[in-house]
Amino acid sequence: MKKYLLIAATACIALAACTKNEVKPVVADQEITFQTISTKATEAYPTSNVFKTWAYMHTADYATSVANQLYIGGADGLEIKYFPETTQWKNATSYYWPKNGDKLTFFSYATNSNTCALNGATVKCDFEDGITVENFATASNLNVDFLVADVAKNQVANTDPVKYHYVGVPTLFKHKLSNVIFTINTKETYANKTFKLQSIDLVKVIATGSYIQNPLAPTYELWNGLTLHNVTYCNTETTFAKNVVIPAAIQSYYIPQTFTDDVKVVLKYKIITDNGESDPSKYAVETVTVEKKLSELFGASWMMGHRYTCAITVSLDEILWDPAVEIWEDEYKQITI
Repeated sequence: MKKYLLIAATACIALAACTKNEVKPVVADQEITFQTISTKATEAYPTSNVFKTWAYMHTADYATSVANQLYIGGADGLEIKYFPETTQWKNATSYYWPKNGDKLTFFSYATNSNTCALNGATVKCDFEDGITVENFATASNLNVDFLVADVAKNQVANTDPVKYHYVGVPTLFKHKLSNVIFTINTKETYANKTFKLQSIDLVKVIATGSYIQNPLAPTYELWNGLTLHNVTYCNTETTFAKNVVIPAAIQSYYIPQTFTDDVKVVLKYKIITDNGESDPSKYAVETVTVEKKLSELFGASWMMGHRYTCAITVSLDEILWDPAVEIWEDEYKQITI
């Protein structure tokens, strides 16, 4: 296998037998099922969702196996779903564990939904590279939560749900994008003022790229081939006040990235002032545009599997008056009558 130097340790095993005939115990075929989990907090993967998997068969440990065969998955992966009547995660067609003691290593991905489709992107699996995704674009996959499971290495049988849920192959899904949320409110309740969010736009963020799992060198799991775009986070007019409002996001999942100084967020909102006119169309309207570097709001980067909340608070400077009265200038005139 590439990337690794194989160092073999040998051991001598003494065998004794009374006969030339080998007697094996009769073991029933065991169907392959899956136990699922989705987050660091051991949250069960929703049973209404599906995922896709590949399995490779090999004899030696996964990290040292040169010889391997694709056992499950084909070109597109095998779809796994939950069957409530048996409380099992499996495929509609039954698949069984190898009988001769060979190991299976599983690779799985999901979109945290009832489909595994990624629009415009190609998902593949390789024994060494793991899950790869080519030409992923956030604009084509609005609010898709792309998940990849930890590689389930050297499996030989279904596992009891000691750590995860259900009986089957341990399948721990992890988020491979960054989740970004903006909230907005006002610092105080301002009399005669109505605030309306117009849009939140992101300038020069990375919005397309390719992902490689690379399980043999996990520190090199990465997104590459990255391209910059301007992206609209939201553009639905939203009234906000002192209570926090979460605007409806067009896109809240983004490719993990490090920010340069020209990566920015542009906030636009209106302030409508009731100026005493009986006709609301005559109220005073200000359109405010605020621009900030993302590095000032989020730090150096958005990291894989992290959720970021940027809380925007709009404040006003109250108009105050500084009244004074000019002193009299005294003039004295003397008149003699």
